[in-house]
Amino acid sequence: MLTAAMIGQSEEAPTYDRGDISFIIICAALVLFMVPGLGLSRRKNALALLWVVVFSNAVVIFQWYFWGYSLAFSTTATNGYIGNLRNFGLQHVLANPSPGSPLIPDLLYSFYQLEFCCVTVAILMGGVAERGRVMPAMVFAFLWATLVYCPVACWAWNPSGGFFKWGVLDYAGELRALFPRILSHAVEGPSKSALVSVVSRSLGCLGV
Repeated sequence: MLTAAMIGQSEEAPTYDRGDISFIIICAALVLFMVPGLGLSRRKNALALLWVVVFSNAVVIFQWYFWGYSLAFSTTATNGYIGNLRNFGLQHVLANPSPGSPLIPDLLYSFYQLEFCCVTVAILMGGVAERGRVMPAMVFAFLWATLVYCPVACWAWNPSGGFFKWGVLDYAGELRALFPRILSHAVEGPSKSALVSVVSRSLGCLGV
């Protein structure tokens, strides 16, 4: 019985494509390299902004491990709006097939999507340049990733998401799993504008 069970498990073991895995690793690494460049600013504020970007990257990594990936990509979600906590702390991930493609493991897909979350928040942090403080910005980064990024990621990229079921493409061709656009533009742009407006208003920078 044990042998039969082991044979059954080996037959059901997922088969991954080495080329796809290598490609996703390279893509994730290239996205990671984008993050430090988003901390560039005038000499007066360059160091402070660079620290904001680096710290926000650490905050997002924690958030993504803690519950971000589960809220965005949990395949057992049923409401079409946001995932559940089945993958809290990256539980039930490891070598399972990913929701983006059965040819790559879920853990690698989580790392890839993490980098896009990091770079999106890093772009958003440009809104505090010469205006905001580091610690409030980190709280904002955690909350924004949880309340804005994760739900929209679930809509567009999770097979259980509402937009995904409607056939909506995060359009950059049809490679929605590889070249995300909705979150980095349609969501991050208005969020950054709102952040700049609120922070500048509190400092009297807008003259209103």
